Amino acid sequence: DDPGFWHGSFWRLFWAYVLRVLRTTRLLRITKLNRLLILVDSELQKKLLEIIIGIVSVLVFFSGLLQVLEMLDETNSHHQFDTWMYYMMVMISTVGYGDINVNTNAGRVAVMVVIINAMVMVPRQTNELLEMIMTSSRFLRARYKAPRSRRAQHIVICGNVGSSGVIELFTELFHQDHDAADLHAVVLQPEPPCYEMQLMLRHKLYKLHLTYLEGSPFVERDLRRARVHKAVAVLLLTNKFSKNHDVEDSKIILQLFSMQKFIHTNWVADTRARNTQFATNEPPFFCTQLIRPENERHLKVSSAADGDQGEGDTSQRVLCLNELKMGMMAKSCLCPGTNALVFNLISSFNADGTNDDAPAWLSEYKHGLQWEMYKTGMPTDADGLSFSHVVTVMYERHGVVLYALSVKKRKQPRMATESGRFVPDVAVTAEDRRVVRQAIRHQQSLGQSDRSD
Repeated sequence: DDPGFWHGSFWRLFWAYVLRVLRTTRLLRITKLNRLLILVDSELQKKLLEIIIGIVSVLVFFSGLLQVLEMLDETNSHHQFDTWMYYMMVMISTVGYGDINVNTNAGRVAVMVVIINAMVMVPRQTNELLEMIMTSSRFLRARYKAPRSRRAQHIVICGNVGSSGVIELFTELFHQDHDAADLHAVVLQPEPPCYEMQLMLRHKLYKLHLTYLEGSPFVERDLRRARVHKAVAVLLLTNKFSKNHDVEDSKIILQLFSMQKFIHTNWVADTRARNTQFATNEPPFFCTQLIRPENERHLKVSSAADGDQGEGDTSQRVLCLNELKMGMMAKSCLCPGTNALVFNLISSFNADGTNDDAPAWLSEYKHGLQWEMYKTGMPTDADGLSFSHVVTVMYERHGVVLYALSVKKRKQPRMATESGRFVPDVAVTAEDRRVVRQAIRHQQSLGQSDRSD
């Protein structure tokens, strides 16, 4: 009833409550977390984190607002902030236990605003998220996860996989004769998998060793998804059915440069930081297919312009399809049957069993089909022995044909390097890798016994 109250104390008290309510707007600073979304590469993950930040912001802000509004009524018991957070969560989830109530009119208005906001915001955000999931391929979100086994290795396959024969490619890559139980293949392609690739991804023999990623070799994020810097080899396959060979070779060369730049950058940066994650691994081995041999000069010019790249430099091999075909045709003219011999040595074959009614030449031919080429190391005990002697002993004792070795030019073909400390890698032909390992294991006793003779 005092008129002075309405002109002095009331307005001071009113503005004090208003300022207290406005102080709750500082809780909206949590929305600044949206700035961190630029660090997220996946659009789907960005949308999911955006929804989570929005819901948390609404919960935090209105929980603080309800706490302040309910404190205006001094006749009621006041709840703490965590209690109002619990109340907001129960209300938005439409559970409504009823153990906590809002007593002030201002609090009820705030609850109505929250309910309307939740009815509009949550379905709209959810529909946008579901639409993104339905329209985006799961191969765009996938990434290669390295197994825990220390022996596990993986290769990355880029370029045009379809023209090389998907089934033939992976059947040969994961053949049982190659001892590829710990080998994994990561296919990086700019489009979704074709029908044949989907069959391979669902095949019981290959689905645990094969990973398909939809991405581009020119995008750093996609290269990280494929863990190119951790791969033991990178295969760049060309489209041999392309009508414009120069354009196709240019695509492959540009992909090669992009991947080499990515590996070189990460290798040098992590080596300087002494990060063992990269320093313990060798750079990937690049195997590149080109159609015209004339386009190989672009790779040589680029290598000469880059100079010595140090530890970031990667070894590579270039295979020109036209040069290979013309060379094989020329060899076949000089020595008929060369094509069949080379094809049988570089491809795997499983015998269907012996047939007693089959002629002898057919049985011998099937037995020869099982032989393949392998590269392996020689033990140091073979140091000093002649090449012809080692070839004779390995064939007579183990049935392995040693036909080449990596060694510098010497006057006499000896199984030793110039330092005499180790023996280089050798190339052999055998039925499978198990036979090769057995032959190399027994070579340790070959040097000692033959030197004593």
